[in-house]
Amino acid sequence: MSNRKERITDSLVLFWGGIYSNWFKRSFTYGNVTYSSCEQYLMHQKAILFGDSVTAAKIMSIHNVSKIKQLGREVQGYDDVVWSNQRLGIAVRGIYEKFSQHEDLKQQMLVDFNFGLRSFVEASPKDELWGVFLGQNDDRALDVNQWQGTNLLGTALDFVATRLLIESGHYLRDLPLNVGILLKYIPLVCRVRSKDKKLSIVTNVCNKANGSTFMSADDWLNGGDAMYKTIRHFLGYRKLNEIVDFSKFRPWDHDLEDSIYPSHNS
Repeated sequence: MSNRKERITDSLVLFWGGIYSNWFKRSFTYGNVTYSSCEQYLMHQKAILFGDSVTAAKIMSIHNVSKIKQLGREVQGYDDVVWSNQRLGIAVRGIYEKFSQHEDLKQQMLVDFNFGLRSFVEASPKDELWGVFLGQNDDRALDVNQWQGTNLLGTALDFVATRLLIESGHYLRDLPLNVGILLKYIPLVCRVRSKDKKLSIVTNVCNKANGSTFMSADDWLNGGDAMYKTIRHFLGYRKLNEIVDFSKFRPWDHDLEDSIYPSHNS
């Protein structure tokens, strides 16, 4: 794939535009509806969520992503709390359909993801919600502690890439996956119901990953930035695999953002 715009390091795929952008035009189908871009899908689903059929129809009548984004801001009946709890799961579903329905995009994503050794970062200097509010040539974007935004789009892409990796025949227990991705996912599929037990599991993983603790479980559940830090090569993973049901890796079935960012209301 020529003329690529990403900045790729050992641990990150920084992008603004290109195939990982929601504005990238590549058609895909979901629910018997064909979308020209993930932005059209996301804004259409937003309008449907709030019962605004008029705006939903307008969104589907055009393919200019800038105008589509503006229409998304005009959705009637919009509730910020509802959208905050739903938008990440909705985005993951659309991004999954886009990449799974196009072999060239899927293979490029898997190459860039590098078995989970890299995380996706929307290095947008204009978006502090879906991006990190820093440009990809700004070296602060290489350090999660200096991010100015929450990188929701990068999180969604991490989920999708992990799902595609599983579907391609790889077993998570054999992969040096980004611990941040797994920790985000553990509470959603954990076979145990007790919050204390879940905290114990997360803490145990943190303690065993490379033999050191990089954050506390409480910090993670409270949405601490340290959740994004990459720690490779899990130790004691077999026990974790007995507790967590990875066959239920369907993040769009959950209110992901409430689980990942419980203190985030933007």
